[in-house]
Amino acid sequence: MKSARKKTILLVDSYPGTLKALKAFLEEDLGFEVLTANHPRDAFDLFKVTPHVDMVITDLHRGNNTSNAEESEYGLL
Repeated sequence: MKSARKKTILLVDSYPGTLKALKAFLEEDLGFEVLTANHPRDAFDLFKVTPHVDMVITDLHRGNNTSNAEESEYGLL
């Protein structure tokens, strides 16, 4: 019997501690495959080379002077 593919989540947040905590929770407790990026540009690059991303989770308040308009520009919102 073919095993089911793990669902993949792309996390985008400017705070490394937030990425680390969420990644651990989503992988260890919930069984997801998790990719992380700390900037929309990096997330978009990951998105382009990853065959299947099921969900993108991003913060709405960017602490590194990146606006939501930039995330929208990369197609992440």
